[in-house]
Amino acid sequence: MVRTIKETTVRNHRAGKPAGMMLKPHDIEAWKVPPMLYAHVYDFLVMGAKEWQARTGL
Repeated sequence: MVRTIKETTVRNHRAGKPAGMMLKPHDIEAWKVPPMLYAHVYDFLVMGAKEWQARTGL
């Protein structure tokens, strides 16, 4: 199932369709697929923008 989700997200991105994934901090490294990664605002605030950027590469 994980492979299918990743493949679908990448395929949608390549087709110019919006695709994204809301992640919890412990899942960031496992789900670095384009184009968009989202965090719940609480998790983002706890991590901070610098850590989010460092871990996602965004």
